[in-house]
Amino acid sequence: MISQYLTEIRRTAIVYDIKITGWKIYTLFLSLFITGLMVENIFYLSSFTRFAVWMVIISAIIIGITWFIISAVQIKANAFGRYRWSYLARITGKHALPKEDTLINALQIERDVQESESTELSHAFIDQTTQKLKKLNLPGLFPLERIHHWKRITFIGLTISILSLAFTWKHSISSLYRWTHPKTEFIVPKPFKLKSLSRHMNVLGGENTVVSFSAIGDIPDSLQIEFKPVAFFPGRDSLILKTIYPTKDKNIFTAELKEVFQNYRYRSFYTS
Repeated sequence: MISQYLTEIRRTAIVYDIKITGWKIYTLFLSLFITGLMVENIFYLSSFTRFAVWMVIISAIIIGITWFIISAVQIKANAFGRYRWSYLARITGKHALPKEDTLINALQIERDVQESESTELSHAFIDQTTQKLKKLNLPGLFPLERIHHWKRITFIGLTISILSLAFTWKHSISSLYRWTHPKTEFIVPKPFKLKSLSRHMNVLGGENTVVSFSAIGDIPDSLQIEFKPVAFFPGRDSLILKTIYPTKDKNIFTAELKEVFQNYRYRSFYTS
């Protein structure tokens, strides 16, 4: 009777709280995900730091699952404060019945009805309260506006996440790879700028030519030089790729292309 209605109210309250908590967790996950990628993009965290963060996340998940199991046991035993029948009866009476204590009084009378001297009055009060509960709109006790509010927050977070990934896709993919390999130590890239010294050159057919580049900043240990024919036809022409190293005590990189018989474009790049 009264306890059955309170059980239904408790079920509705649990579903309501699960929905709100789910949106909160989703928003928190998005925030941590984007923050983690952006921090890794900038600082290149050490393997110790990345592994420690993973341990904290796993520990938090284990604690959350443990708390969920304990809470489920307490709810079943009617020992979880927020979902106790007495608490739900008081809240329901406050928002849906003429008096705040109407439902909790009916619940108490229902429990003690066998010992009551006024059995007929007790049953009449219980029946009267039950009729009011039948007209009760359970979803109305739990405002949907809170759920919609967290949906909007999550949508904003998702939009920011997508835009952040779109503008930093190349770096974010690398950061994600490093996060998924927390025990691997990655070498921090050294910033430098390459400048062509040879620029445009005119060469007679069959002569050799030398191209040169200088590095400004932290000098890399090697560079890749690519020579590509201007009139490039796959299957007939081929790219020429060379690895070059800096000259002693200088930041100059040079590469020689022998017996030039056609026009070439050339470029230098560094592979991380």
